[in-house]
Amino acid sequence: MTRLEMYLIALLVLGLALGGAYFYGRHDGQKLERERTESANLAARTQEMADLKSAVAGGAKLAEDTLKAVSGLRVVNRVINNEVQREIQNNVVYASECFAPDGRLLWNAANRGAVPIRPSPVLPAPAVPGTPSAGSPK
Repeated sequence: MTRLEMYLIALLVLGLALGGAYFYGRHDGQKLERERTESANLAARTQEMADLKSAVAGGAKLAEDTLKAVSGLRVVNRVINNEVQREIQNNVVYASECFAPDGRLLWNAANRGAVPIRPSPVLPAPAVPGTPSAGSPK
């Protein structure tokens, strides 16, 4: 064997060793990154499970409180039919119509989507753009 052949063999062995080290390092880096990702995912899932458990516990507490509040309620049945009949007998307007005259005007205006013809004393008059309102300084 000549010197040149020995150098070529040494260069080939060195190249194979460097290539093997490079690919081993890549494989080991991928493995470490995969382990880091899995541990981060596990921590996130563990936190999600803890949050879910606390939400379920809060829901159970809310259900218990609601059950206590509902169990304390008392059912009362009252007959109010007499009062309605008395109102219809005293106020003859309700015998043929459902609304008093002011109520009918408001009902019709609301169905048209318009402003009532005559403002009710209960409702304030609508503001006209460009004029000062009653509460604003002049």
